[in-house]
Amino acid sequence: MEFINNLRKKPEKDRKRILWSILIIIGLILLILWIYNSFKAINKLKEENLMRGLDIATLEEDMPEFDMPEIPEDEQLTEEELEEILKNATQ
Repeated sequence: MEFINNLRKKPEKDRKRILWSILIIIGLILLILWIYNSFKAINKLKEENLMRGLDIATLEEDMPEFDMPEIPEDEQLTEEELEEILKNATQ
């Protein structure tokens, strides 16, 4: 309690300096912790070998192959013909 009473007796200018000093110290501590945790998270990702974890090679192998339907460019197709082509493409 004595610290608070001494603080109240000080001029406003000194009290503001003390407040800003405390805020800057707390901010620096939080910044250091944030940087430390960021480096820690980055190193953890490197250790897990992210590319191997995704297994991109097997994703490409598992992709189904399909043939694209050929649409004649010269002729105008009716809606029924377009629907038939689409049905054949999805089967």
